[in-house]
Amino acid sequence: MNILAIDYGTKNLGLAICLLGITMPYGKITNQNTSDVIKKISEIINEENINKIIIGLPLNNFDKDTETSLLIRKFSDELKDNIKNIEIIFLDEKNSTKESISLLKNTGYKNSKIKEQKDSLSAVNILNRYLGSNNGC
Repeated sequence: MNILAIDYGTKNLGLAICLLGITMPYGKITNQNTSDVIKKISEIINEENINKIIIGLPLNNFDKDTETSLLIRKFSDELKDNIKNIEIIFLDEKNSTKESISLLKNTGYKNSKIKEQKDSLSAVNILNRYLGSNNGC
């Protein structure tokens, strides 16, 4: 099974994929226009034969929706309307970006590289959380 993970942000969407059991960052998409983002995700789905999408959902400390999670749910609905036959799963993404930034800092990345890499690394974190609870891809 090939899986695409998305760390949704109002500026960028970080992406990660799991292909043939290997998890890797897949870059980011600038979030300027929802229809363009959906088009790019559709292209990735076709190019990489994606079967499932995992979307990070930032819930609050009481596991309730936040302003951002409501935006993500709206985005997901639009994605479902345009991409058929792909299962979309939400996964609580608490601290995924903080963990990514911390990891990048600890490995010696400079601030400019951290800014460039944090979105896709956050998507990797989301994907790894999913895979850890579901026995891989």
